[in-house]
Amino acid sequence: MSEMLHSSLQPDLRRAILEEASQQTEPATYESYLGERLEVENAIVDFSRNHGEGTAWTYSTGDYRDRYVPNLHPSSGSLSGMELLWTKQLDRALKAKGDQPVVLLDFGGGMGFSAMRVASQPIYKKAIQDRRLVVAVSNLGFMPQDEPDADGYTKIARLMQADNQARRFTPQPYTEQDLRFVQDNQNLVTFVDASVLELYNDTSSAPVPLKNNIDILHESRALTHTQVPDIALATFAGLLSPGGVLYLDVRRMSGLRGDAIDLADGRTVTIDEKYREQRELSLEVGLSLLPRMGVVPTSEQPGTKTYVRHT
Repeated sequence: MSEMLHSSLQPDLRRAILEEASQQTEPATYESYLGERLEVENAIVDFSRNHGEGTAWTYSTGDYRDRYVPNLHPSSGSLSGMELLWTKQLDRALKAKGDQPVVLLDFGGGMGFSAMRVASQPIYKKAIQDRRLVVAVSNLGFMPQDEPDADGYTKIARLMQADNQARRFTPQPYTEQDLRFVQDNQNLVTFVDASVLELYNDTSSAPVPLKNNIDILHESRALTHTQVPDIALATFAGLLSPGGVLYLDVRRMSGLRGDAIDLADGRTVTIDEKYREQRELSLEVGLSLLPRMGVVPTSEQPGTKTYVRHT
C-alpha cells in the first residue's frame, strides 16, 4: 500500500504544492520534509490496515447536528446543522446533473450517522435506489462487518450493539429504535476504506469514479490526523466536481503519540520540533493552495469553512 500512496502523488500535485510552499518558506527544506512526512503517512496507513483503528474509531459517530452537543441517538430528531447544508447542496446538484450521479463524501466520517439520516429521507433514498445519488463515508483501516451478531445486527448496527453490551463508549446506550434505524438505513451509505490519495487515484472501493466528481465533500477534524495536509487539500481540490462544495473543519494538526515512527524499510523518522513545525506549515500551504486550484472560500460558520470549486 505504501508504493500505491507514493505513486498517487501525481507530478502536477507535487509541483503545485512546491510552488505554493516557495511563497512561504525555503523550498528545498520543504520538499525534503514533504517526502519524509509522506513516508510517515505511509507507515501510519499500513499500521491502520494491519491492525485496524481499534477502539478509537468508535468515538467518531459522524453526527453533525450540533458540534457542541454530541447526539448519540441517530433515530431521534429532524435534520439539523450540517445535515441541512448537505441537503441544500444535494437538491441543487440533483437538479443540475440530471441523470448523472451526484456524489456526497464524508471524509473520515466514522459510523456515518448524519450520512444515514440524510440518505434515509424519501427523496434521497429514491435517488440512491435510482443510482442518481451516492452517499459515501470514508475511513481508514475499517469496513463494517456483514456477518450478523447474535441479535441479527450487521455492520454499523452490530458495532453499536457491541458498544451497548460493553458499556465502553456511549454515555447513554443506543436504544432499540436507534439500532433498528441504523440496521434499516446503513445500506443506503457506501462505506469506503481509503486514504485521501487512494480516493484521488480511484483505487478505492467507491462505486463511481471520484476524481473531478464529488459534489459535496465534507470533513470534520479528520485532516487534523494526517501527516500531509498539503497533499490532502490539493487532492480535495482535484476530487471536487465543477461547482462542487467543500466543507472544511480543520484549524491545526493533532500531535503524534511518541517521538519516532518506524518505516517499513527499517529506518526511523524522528518526530522532533522541526518536523512538527513543517507539518503545521504544510496545513497553511494547503489552505493557501486551494484558491490557486480554483477552490475559493464562500462563507464561514463557527468551526467550518465553505469552499466552492469554480474551475
